[in-house]
Amino acid sequence: PAGSGGCPVEATLPQPLVTQAGALGLAVAGECVALGLGDAVLVVWSGELDPRGQGREWLERLAASARVHAQRSVAATFLRQERATLGAVVDGTGDGILVLDADGLVRLCNPAMAALAQVEGPAALQRRATEVLGAGPWASEGVHDVVRGDGDSERVWRVSVSTVRDRAHGELRVAVVHDVTTERRVARMKDDMLSIVSHELRTPLTPIKGNAQLLRHRWERVPADRREQLLAQIEQSSDHLTRLVEDLLLVGQLSSADDAAPRVRLAPTDLAALARDVTEQLPSVHPHHEIALDAPETLVTVTDPIRLRQILDNLVGNACKFSEARTRVDVRLAEDGQGVLLAVTDRGRGIPPEDRERIFERFERVEDPLVMTTSGAGLGLYIVRALARALGGDVGVDSMLGVGSTFSVRLPAAVDALLPAAIQPARVA
Repeated sequence: PAGSGGCPVEATLPQPLVTQAGALGLAVAGECVALGLGDAVLVVWSGELDPRGQGREWLERLAASARVHAQRSVAATFLRQERATLGAVVDGTGDGILVLDADGLVRLCNPAMAALAQVEGPAALQRRATEVLGAGPWASEGVHDVVRGDGDSERVWRVSVSTVRDRAHGELRVAVVHDVTTERRVARMKDDMLSIVSHELRTPLTPIKGNAQLLRHRWERVPADRREQLLAQIEQSSDHLTRLVEDLLLVGQLSSADDAAPRVRLAPTDLAALARDVTEQLPSVHPHHEIALDAPETLVTVTDPIRLRQILDNLVGNACKFSEARTRVDVRLAEDGQGVLLAVTDRGRGIPPEDRERIFERFERVEDPLVMTTSGAGLGLYIVRALARALGGDVGVDSMLGVGSTFSVRLPAAVDALLPAAIQPARVA
């Protein structure tokens, strides 16, 4: 306390302080010991203390000093807790936070910012922001978009810079960085989707409306065979529109958080008979291609025949769409040691290696939607993969540019225990 000859009242004493009692302002003779106990100090001495003389005055000063130190201790503890909370928030936030001083040097770089910049956090301190992050609006207040990289590695950052005035450090710039790459990609996908779907919806609607108007106003003057042709075109366009709507509904189901996988109903199914039925019907839908089937007489497994028909329809339709007219599309069905294989091969343009995974995403097409030469909403292969996985299998692609592509769906082989006794899975020699 003040006037006590330098009483050592510290938050923590590393060891007992042994001194003369007079040095602590005690009106007693001999030595005393001051011992730190956390945020308090215990003073022990021998002899008696006169409460009516200097001893009382000293105790009053010690009590006042103790109150001050207690208040400081509480404030220091609160400050440490606040600092720890703030540090946990800054370190735990998903957005990058960068603090620069008036000289443009990095004073703080949280883990998220270090991860975005691909640097070690401590290594960024006391360096210029441009050295750590490259050129950017780090000293300009406002909201800015910063692009890093190009092609598939391109990243887009939304950077919000504000000024904070600190009594100890002066003027500071605080930049909050949010990676908006995914949001940008989704926005582009939505734009492409709207462009593609609107085009795909107009494609079948145009002949439906045109032929209907022609038949309505000139029915008597249109020859019978021509009427049949126009009605057949209306039916085909209506089927096309129905398939597109069904695909969109299925994609909506697959995108739902509550039901992320398509529903399947498993039953013993003769895949060979199903493949023959589908390939016999498809020439009417794709009259300019030859569709050839290579399959055993029977091949029974447990699957969902409706979903498998959707898979085959989409794969053959895709093969015809991306290959020249009057070329052949091969459909092969077989069973081997790894399960059942359904492969569709075209003789089209092929798929670049960098696009072979992307084509299985929603609304993804190899062609630019603004200059594309083929129709389609970019849903077929996405649906094929989802259905194949729902049936316990998967789909892959092998392709050579200028030669063609083969899409292979691998499904589980039949399990005898799941089949009725009268049905046994066929084995291909």
